[in-house]
Amino acid sequence: TPIMVSYHGWMESNIKGGIARLTSILSRYTEVWVANSEESRQDLSQLVDPRQILVSEHYAGQEFFDTEAPTFVVEGLAPPDAYLVLYAGRIDKEKNADTLLDSIPEILQLNRNVVFAFCGEGELGPRVKELEEIYPSKVRHLGYVSDKSDLAALFRRADVVWSYGDEHYLARPAVEALASGRPIIITDQPAVTAKKGVQYRITHSLFPDTVGAIVKTGSIPETVALILSLLDAPDRFDSNFIRDYARDRYSPRNLDIIIDLVRAYAERDERQVKAMLTAGNR
Repeated sequence: TPIMVSYHGWMESNIKGGIARLTSILSRYTEVWVANSEESRQDLSQLVDPRQILVSEHYAGQEFFDTEAPTFVVEGLAPPDAYLVLYAGRIDKEKNADTLLDSIPEILQLNRNVVFAFCGEGELGPRVKELEEIYPSKVRHLGYVSDKSDLAALFRRADVVWSYGDEHYLARPAVEALASGRPIIITDQPAVTAKKGVQYRITHSLFPDTVGAIVKTGSIPETVALILSLLDAPDRFDSNFIRDYARDRYSPRNLDIIIDLVRAYAERDERQVKAMLTAGNR
């Protein structure tokens, strides 16, 4: 039975550590490794045979591309005319959630027509709940949302989604936000612990400024200024353009290469498997 391993990480700082040893052991039993970007493939190729690696970028499910009316999960979340900033993902310092959390008091002091909703759990969850008590109806902690349709409805209600990524790829919540036609805000420091304090930075080479913005990690003034500027410029981003961009870059088609490979394995078509692995590494 073939074993496939999905790789989401960074090897450079662990090339001689435990991750490297674990990867070496896994490679004895693994036929295919799946990376989420070309850069991740190059990174992983330091430890495993490059001919075993395929790239399948993050994708959003069809429910995020749908434009149906929001479901009951968003009822009462925020007044219809309120500007909703949605955080989606693990709520912790690694994901730079503290930059947004630390900016909330100043934003609300300057403009009370903003609502912040946090979708997820993490070490900074208690901080969200503290803010929720201080600013009732302005800060909402939604917890972990497992239903994709409910999550898609939350994205569609949001005016902007705060998320994160690496310098080579956006995190899944950011991709799902784009598929929902919503602009994203990404902090410039990669959400990878090993890269903290290093020179790696996210720039608009990762995504165009027509679908989102980048703020300096930890910069409260920059975050406050950006969010307030978005309130004053409701037409800065076009939801149809954003959704088209996501459909071209992050549609479920990104999964096709994996589906086709699994089908080839199921049919014991070794020639097709070899051809796909060869084509995927040109």
